[in-house]
Order: sequence, then structure tokens, then C-alpha cells
Amino acid sequence: MRKNFFMLYSNAQLFIIKILLSMEKHFYLCRHGQTDANKQRLLQGTSVDLTLNETGILQAKSLLNKLADKNIELVVSSALKRAKQTGNILANGLKVDNLMDSRLNECNFGKFEGLPIETIKEKHTRLYDLWIYPALDTFSTKFPGGETQQHAYNRFMSVLGDMMKLRETNIAIISHGGIIGLVLASLKQKKCTLPNCDFCHLTYDGKKLSIIED
Repeated sequence: MRKNFFMLYSNAQLFIIKILLSMEKHFYLCRHGQTDANKQRLLQGTSVDLTLNETGILQAKSLLNKLADKNIELVVSSALKRAKQTGNILANGLKVDNLMDSRLNECNFGKFEGLPIETIKEKHTRLYDLWIYPALDTFSTKFPGGETQQHAYNRFMSVLGDMMKLRETNIAIISHGGIIGLVLASLKQKKCTLPNCDFCHLTYDGKKLSIIED
């Protein structure tokens, strides 16, 4: 499908895409604000689709302040309510568009969605550890009825691939703790968890992704 997609472009358009792919990009991977499920320590995934609570709204406004000097040109959010709402707060404050992309949705945790995280930790310790401390060689891991880490990672990275072809060079991405953790694991980070409305800064230099300590 990707090869056929590129065949639709003229030589001039492909030349422009090649230039865009060589430009340095800055991606700010942000976790959404707190929901009541976060507060209650429930695993949300994709089926528990809540809006932000009051704390989450305040966290999103604080994130807006943190990103105010990053020259953000575009916000792209997961299609889940908690991410969309966070993205809207950022986009409105930064005066930029907020686009939705379901490929940024949280990992599908299958039958475990909605369960207390402590229950999962106690009854399925190894599976829990593989999600909290992901590694490339265990990306085949999945919860019963859910998707593999590899599948979730691949769809997230396909969004980044599309963003590399955009004119915008500073983009805020609003997604979720589990799937962002997979990206961090792929970059060999020891800490693969983000608190609500925290962010990590990735750069693309035309050849590879790197993480920047802000």
C-alpha cells in the first residue's frame, strides 16, 4: 500500500517530500491529563474512554505553559476523549490546529481494561512487568484479547513517519502512557513511564530519531 501511495506523486512532489524528510523535526510526545480512572488506578486502554477531571484540566493548562516557548506549529492527538481534550487545551492556547489520529490511541489491553492496576500486578505479575518495563525483544507481549506491543508501536510510528513529510517542524503529539512507553523503550530509555501531562522531546535529523533532555 505504501509503494502504491508514493506512485501517486509527480517527480516534483517527490522532490519536495525528499526535502521535507531531510529537515530536522521536533516532536513533543505528551501524555494526556488525569481522568477519574487514572485517579482510581484503573487500566483504561481504549474501551474506558473518559474526559479529564478537574485535576487533568489543570495539568493540561500547566503543560501549555511548559510548551509555550517551543514554537509548536501543530498539535496531533489520539482520538480518545482524554487525549483530544488535552490537545484542544494546548491547541487553543497556542493558536494552532489540533488534528486527530486514532493510530495514537492507547494500547488495547483487552480483557484487562477497566480493572484495578494493583489487581493486574498481583495476579499477572510477569505480564504487568513486561508492560511497565517494555523492551524490544519482548514486543510480542499482549494482554488477553488485546494487541501486541509490536502492533501498537508500529501504528504509532506510522504516524511519526507521516509527520516527517509535513512542513511543520515543531509538533506536539498527545497520546497515552502505555504506547509512549514503547517508543521510549525503542530508544533504549531506562525510564519508560510518563506522569499525566508530562512530555518527552524527540528530534529527527533526517536519518534517525533521538531523545533530547529538556
